[in-house]
Amino acid sequence: MINKVGITGAGGLVGVDLTEGLADKYQLTLFYHNTKPTTTRKLKMVKADLSDENRSKASSRVGCDYSLAAASSSLSPWENVLNQNIITTYNVFEEARRANVTKVVFASTNHTQHAYTMKTNTLDEDFTYVKKHGLIKLDDPPAPDSLYGVSKLFGEDLGRYYSRFYGIKVVSLRIGWAECEKMKYTCNRRITQSGTTSA
Repeated sequence: MINKVGITGAGGLVGVDLTEGLADKYQLTLFYHNTKPTTTRKLKMVKADLSDENRSKASSRVGCDYSLAAASSSLSPWENVLNQNIITTYNVFEEARRANVTKVVFASTNHTQHAYTMKTNTLDEDFTYVKKHGLIKLDDPPAPDSLYGVSKLFGEDLGRYYSRFYGIKVVSLRIGWAECEKMKYTCNRRITQSGTTSA
């Protein structure tokens, strides 16, 4: 039974909420790079750049890892995507393998399919089904809208690889949207000021 859980990217929006949801059930270790997690709970916190292979070894003393660390904007430049989404993700999975971590929950994104719903599209693909029904089928091929989306597809496939060849249980969760009270306030201000939302 898993009782030690690590959360990488714990200082981010999803990481903070996840910490509150899991803290009463598991012994948590929170990993962060730039933004220290905000919590009133007394939890173990580790500041580490997980794109550095040597620093990622700190994440090995858990039974399950929630992998949230990422450059999380579809506008993220390639250098950030490479370091935070590709190299870091590889290091987390590889350290999980070395340390016999039994489960990794990988935070993916709707941006892996978002190009299907974009208004401008230079692809020569037929999106009639999506436009008519507003749905994306499970067997539709990936349609990333950005390098961020591409990097998350890499993470999903890396998870399949580590699951198939090393027996790690992997869940890739495509997160659609998350917001905090501060974001709600900002969006509400925009709506009030302009009559429409730009967020």
